[in-house]
Amino acid sequence: MKRKINLLSVLVFSAIYSGEILAEECRQKMNSHNNSHCVVTDVSGGKFFSGYSNGTNGKTGVSKNSLTMENILSSGDFILHGGETSAFHGDNFIEKNKVIISDSELGGLNSSGAYVYSGSGVKAKENTVSLKNVVVKGKSDISGTFTRGTADTQITDSSVIVNNSHFMNEAIMYGVQVGGDKTDNAVLKNNLVKIDNSKFEKYALLVGGTAGNISNATLVENRVNINNSIFDDYVRIYGVMNLASNGNNENNSVSIEKSNFNYFVDITGLFSSMTETYTPVFVYLKDVVFNSKVNILGIKTSHSQNISGVDITLDGHIEFNAPERATILSGQNFGDRNRLTGNIFNFRADPLKLKSVSGFENYKFFLNENIKSGDILLNTIDAIDVNKSTVTVDGIHKDSELVKGGNVILMSNVIGDSKLINSETTLGTATLLYFGLEKKKTENGKESIIVNVTPFVLEPKPEPKPEPKPEPKPEPKPEPKPELNPQTQAYLSGRNAGMLSVNNGLIKKINLKGDHIESFALVESGKNRFNIGKKLDLRASHFLVGNAIYSENLDSSIGLFFETGSSSYISHNESRFPTVKGKGNVNYRGGGIVLQKKGLNENENIRVTTSLRGGKLNYDFRTNDFGINKNITSQYNSDSMYWGAHIGIDKKINIDNDKSAIIRGIYQYTHVGKDEINTKSPIGEERIKFNSVNSHQTKLDATLNVSIDEDVTLNTGLGYQYEFDGKTKGTIEGISMQDISSKGGSGFASFGIEFGEKSNFSGEMKLTGYVGDKQGVEGLLNIKYRF
Repeated sequence: MKRKINLLSVLVFSAIYSGEILAEECRQKMNSHNNSHCVVTDVSGGKFFSGYSNGTNGKTGVSKNSLTMENILSSGDFILHGGETSAFHGDNFIEKNKVIISDSELGGLNSSGAYVYSGSGVKAKENTVSLKNVVVKGKSDISGTFTRGTADTQITDSSVIVNNSHFMNEAIMYGVQVGGDKTDNAVLKNNLVKIDNSKFEKYALLVGGTAGNISNATLVENRVNINNSIFDDYVRIYGVMNLASNGNNENNSVSIEKSNFNYFVDITGLFSSMTETYTPVFVYLKDVVFNSKVNILGIKTSHSQNISGVDITLDGHIEFNAPERATILSGQNFGDRNRLTGNIFNFRADPLKLKSVSGFENYKFFLNENIKSGDILLNTIDAIDVNKSTVTVDGIHKDSELVKGGNVILMSNVIGDSKLINSETTLGTATLLYFGLEKKKTENGKESIIVNVTPFVLEPKPEPKPEPKPEPKPEPKPEPKPELNPQTQAYLSGRNAGMLSVNNGLIKKINLKGDHIESFALVESGKNRFNIGKKLDLRASHFLVGNAIYSENLDSSIGLFFETGSSSYISHNESRFPTVKGKGNVNYRGGGIVLQKKGLNENENIRVTTSLRGGKLNYDFRTNDFGINKNITSQYNSDSMYWGAHIGIDKKINIDNDKSAIIRGIYQYTHVGKDEINTKSPIGEERIKFNSVNSHQTKLDATLNVSIDEDVTLNTGLGYQYEFDGKTKGTIEGISMQDISSKGGSGFASFGIEFGEKSNFSGEMKLTGYVGDKQGVEGLLNIKYRF
């Protein structure tokens, strides 16, 4: 039986045996199904594999086999399979088989993570071929998973990963490749070809996933991703190729960044035979140079059908150095079927020129930081037919010179009646701009679409002029300030959640017996909704622990305590723009001193409690909802110091031997210090300065205690609390945000049970419900131990 070589065994065998023995082990078909690890050391070439099953020894699956090649210099041709098998494995997967090639030079290469040559019911996933620092002089044919002649196939997460490699001859790569006959079915999902820092000298074909001429195929979320690579010859790139008679295609994509194409290139999101082309299909290009002919297609079909759901994006610096041979189409089909509805062209690039763009219902522009007033963004040789299309400008980079005003030509050559959408947008997240779109005739008689960028400004009120003096100098006119984006109020939600969390600490709920040495611990958890912004939901947990000692000189208990709390929140802030939903976490840590005095009169039925505390508050905020189209993400982290004090007075009224009432009044002050932070967003940072926050809160309640026996007391209470301030303020980019205040009142009711009043160990459990500006439920556990 074929040996299973683990990593340690590889090292041992390398020291004892010649390379031919190790290589020979990787050649033998000995039904070693799982967990085999082979190292190829034979430089002569040939076929090698790690895991193998002929499918006759039970449904074992073929999994976790690896074939490794490192530091090989050879002119030979190699066939390398991580796992090879027929498909008779029932519900067992053909999975996690790998071919790993590094720091090597080969003649030709034919390789698959998993190679399935016949059978039915293929279930395969996470099979991979990986190349790093590899030169292939001959032809290459590489697949993450390859199957043929197999019915009912399900393949996911297979990949070809290439990094810093050089292909000197024809190269063909598939994330997954499925073939068979007309009765076969296949589902191919999340398969990938990924190319980084590599060079291709001859013809290349790159496909995320392909289904051959079979009965039914579904291809979902298969991808080709290319970065920082060079292609010198003809290249064909497909997100997927679906040649099946029936089936569908969803969310397949091609993404290319920082790469050069020196010869003819075809880029297609989806090539479809008879299958319906379900949406969407994505093609994304950023910082790409095309030095020859280029065709960019969303969907290509071999029959007459509608084409819909194409999403093509140009971003960064795109060069078409043969513009008369550069085209971008939503798709190609036969006949006169619809090629417009639901297709989107996103332009986020520097100005460029090409032959033609066609087949898009929506043209969406974003003005990047390099665009200047007077630029022509989409300069086409052929007129773009915008009949029944919509043209919008969805945003602008905060560092663009256009934020001060100006105009650019969005499309230089158009025909047809389009819908031009004027809009407001946010500059970053802080301020507002207005985009006004219009059609104009150019000097050569062509029609173009222009956007006029106008900043919103608030004219400041002039300062009162001083009393006239001889030869007074004219007052300088104050600089107008940009108008604030009202959505920015959402940034204050995180700070407000921090104040609420600290303000709801447990210091007000300490209740000491007033003798000897006393340790105490309090734990509380709850969920509340506050009428702040539109609403703020806060889940909070608080913990306080301390130790107190009774002083006869002061006739009081005095103690030290440590407090901490952890919360999460979801905020909703409304304005005339879309609602911003934010979320984040709050943590605080601190400590302080507490003093409790009983017996202000002879009956000892009045108690006074006071405290002083301080610590550090940390909180964060994040959202995806800024902007007119709710498409701008932003986040920040902040921390501030806090300190506070409180005083509470209790009056106990004995009703009879088993019943008593306590009337309580509390005043609490909390201060949170100021802070300055930078927001983090894909469109740049913005400076926020938070003002300090002050809270003045009072609370009045009455509690009825009923003794069940000498150790157990039930209590019920009603009360009302009111916040007089709690206003959170700040500025963003020097402009004041609309403040948020937690000012308001809430009623509450509680029910609890106290135990161990006359023993050394005692405590209380209580539930409290709130209505009004604060709503929700909190649960408290209060434990005390007297030494």
